[in-house]
Amino acid sequence: MHLVQFSLMRVRVWQLRASCLVVYLRATFDERIGLGPVTFVLDIIELSSTTAECSETALLDCLARHGLPVDYLRHHWVGLGTDGASVMTGCKYGLSARLKANFPQLVSWHCFNHRLEV
Repeated sequence: MHLVQFSLMRVRVWQLRASCLVVYLRATFDERIGLGPVTFVLDIIELSSTTAECSETALLDCLARHGLPVDYLRHHWVGLGTDGASVMTGCKYGLSARLKANFPQLVSWHCFNHRLEV
């Protein structure tokens, strides 16, 4: 199968002692396969810190472990959905801003379901 484009949807889960990221992958495939967009849980990552830098490192390491290295991401990663926490959406130092510096085509958005809670 040839992965054409994909987006990540990330949800931060707070536990008593640790912060985790649930990484969802939504992907489209080559039309010749006849498969529409697919969404699935890719991984759950426990974070050592709640900073944007730690989240970025953990996310990129996770993607690389699943066969999506940085060179591949530059051509195929098109979207990032997050909760509205400033560490995720901050326009200067948030995760979205840090990722856009390396992946300029990346479109970031605040998850609609999380907006309903605000």
